[in-house]
Order: sequence, then structure tokens, then C-alpha cells
Amino acid sequence: MDANRHQYVAARFRQLQGYVWLPIAAVFLLEAGWRAGWLPLPGDDRPQVAARWLAGAFFAALVLAYGVQKWYAARFGVPTQHVSNSPVAPVIAVAICLPLLGSQLSDLRVALPSLFIGAAFALVGMGHYPLRRHYLVPAALFAGFAVLGRFGVAAPVRSVLFDAVIGVSLAVAGIGDHRLFASTFPATFEEAYARV
Repeated sequence: MDANRHQYVAARFRQLQGYVWLPIAAVFLLEAGWRAGWLPLPGDDRPQVAARWLAGAFFAALVLAYGVQKWYAARFGVPTQHVSNSPVAPVIAVAICLPLLGSQLSDLRVALPSLFIGAAFALVGMGHYPLRRHYLVPAALFAGFAVLGRFGVAAPVRSVLFDAVIGVSLAVAGIGDHRLFASTFPATFEEAYARV
């Protein structure tokens, strides 16, 4: 195995725990199914019942994600991660820029926040190619979603597709990251890192 790959993966241990994102991806895919009318919820004809179901599902997904994170720690160990390899700063930057971008250019028929998210995925996919080339799939999904309004796709359909794009993107990124991590460190983290 390539020493650069080991260093790359070891430096991004927490980011590459991809299975953590799968419960959250499932919530978005279930919400897309509900919005499409494929998954009726008990009592969803009453006000706020669907929001309560969504909040409960999201809470359950967070609990499951925490359990998955504990599984990673038990299976692979818990190395330290340098702050320069942390995704916190880019996530905060995206969270600040999205509302500003959307409010400034709301008259366009292109979903600029989705385009911005697609560009962020593309930057990771191309910047860390070939290790994280799977990020190009979410980049393409968000870019495609961003231009649906230009093609006259109705808002309710875009609402369903938005949840689906988020769910599929999280799943693709999560599974790809896990595969990168698990193929690099098939043993515990300490054992594998000691071999490098």
C-alpha cells in the first residue's frame, strides 16, 4: 500500500468514517419518499405531524450515527487529528455563504446554493483525486439539481429531488469514504499505522 495514501487517510481519520452518514442519508431518502407520496405516515393529514416524524427520525439517525462512530473507535482505535485536517472551517464557511448567496441572487432560475455545494464536492473530488473521486458523483447531482428550475421542473418535484439528492450524495460520499478507509486500514488503526 502506498505510504502517501496511509498518511492521507490517517490524517483524515474522523472525516473518513463514512458509515456515520448513512443513517442521516436514510432520513433524507425516506423524506423524499414521503414527499413523493410513496411513504404515508400515520396522522400526516394533521398539521405538524410530518415534522414530528421527521424530527424523530433525524434524532434516531443521530443516535445511530453516534453508535457507528463508537464502532469505528472500537474497531480501528482513536488517533488524534490535527486541526488543519479538520472539516470544521470549510463547513462553517459553507454554512455562512449559502444563505448569503441565496438571498443575493434569488431572482435567477438556478439554485445557487446547490451549485455551491456541488462545487464544494467537486473541489474535494478533484483536489484529492483519485482517493476521493467518488465525491464527483454528488457534485454532478447537485449541479444537475441546481439547473432544474431553468428547465421548468415544478417546485414540488424539485422538493422531492432535493431530499433525494442530499440522501444519495451522503450515501455515496459515506460509502466511498468508508471503502477508502477500510481498504487502507483493514486492521486496527494502531497496527496498520505502525506498519507504515
